[in-house]
Order: sequence, then structure tokens, then C-alpha cells
Amino acid sequence: PLYAIYDYQLAGVWQVGEDASQVDPGATPGSLKFVDVNGDKKITEADRVYQGSSLPKGTGGMINNFKYKEFGLSILIQTAQGAKINNPLLNLQNYGGRVSFPQEVGYWTAANMNNTQPSLTYTNPKQYAYPVDQNYTRIKDITLSYSLTQKALDKLKLGSLTAFVSGRNIATFTDWVGLDPELCVSHTQSGLANSPLSY
Repeated sequence: PLYAIYDYQLAGVWQVGEDASQVDPGATPGSLKFVDVNGDKKITEADRVYQGSSLPKGTGGMINNFKYKEFGLSILIQTAQGAKINNPLLNLQNYGGRVSFPQEVGYWTAANMNNTQPSLTYTNPKQYAYPVDQNYTRIKDITLSYSLTQKALDKLKLGSLTAFVSGRNIATFTDWVGLDPELCVSHTQSGLANSPLSY
């Protein structure tokens, strides 16, 4: 498929007491642990597998327009589902190790030996790109408007006048952690996944 992602299959995090020397020399407690897909008892490029595509399986949008007397309300909702993209926030090397992380990331420490994120000292020697689901639904735009009545327009000698207030990206519903998933997928598809992105 277009924009296919091939990467290692994550098996967890190497823990204290586990011996990685035979399968993944150089890995220490807190390093990412990968699946030996081809069974040769070592982690190499041959163990990369298809993770998914950064093209969503489905995208959609819905706009609702409400009118009451001189007031109007427009709400735009958009969604993208079924894509998997690399999360640049989780790859410390993209930022030279200098970035503030959301609390949800929960990196491995000796006191918090989780099995999902590596330690902060992990240097990602295999260039694992952290492919994760990019699903999100967003309230993209809300616009409230007020149009002057014909009587008021006649007094002001105007043909029409409408005032409005508008907000964009009001709320996003997603399991994505970090940078805007919509921004990330557009940069991934244009080959700029490693570019610095704003929050």
C-alpha cells in the first residue's frame, strides 16, 4: 500500500534480570525489546514487518448549520480512522533528547518498570520509529453569527451586515499522545516526519 510502514514488532522493554546479550547485544534494562520474527535468535533488519499505512482507511466530515431568527450556528466535525503513523515525539533522537513530554508517556525507570516505553537514556540504535494508531475525531470549527434585521439595516442604510465569532480545533478525541496527529500524518506523507513540529 501507499505510505506503508515497516518496522520492528515491539515486544516490550528489557527488564532487570533479563539477558539480552544473545538476541540483542547492547540492550540494557530499559531498552526496547523486539520480536525475533524470522527465528534466527538475533534482532536484525530482517525482523522488520509491515505495520500499516499512514493513509487512513476512512476519513469523513459533517457540518451542521442551525438558524434561529437572526442567529446562525455552524459546527464542523471531522474524523480520520484506520491509519498508523510514526509518532516523532516518542523518538528522542529527533529532538536531540531535549523536549518536554506529556505525563502519559510514562518512561521506564528502576522504580517504574513499565513494559511499553523505554528509559530516558535509551538511544534507539535500531531507529525504531514508534508506529501507532492515528485515529482521531475533532470538532474542527464552530462559528456563531448574527445578522442585523432589515429594519436595523434600513436605519443604517446598509444592504447587509453580519457579525460572527469563530473557533478552530475546539476539541480532539483521540488516544494519540503528543503532537497533533493531523499535523503529523501530513508531514509523514510529505516525507517530513522528522521535522520539528509545534504543539
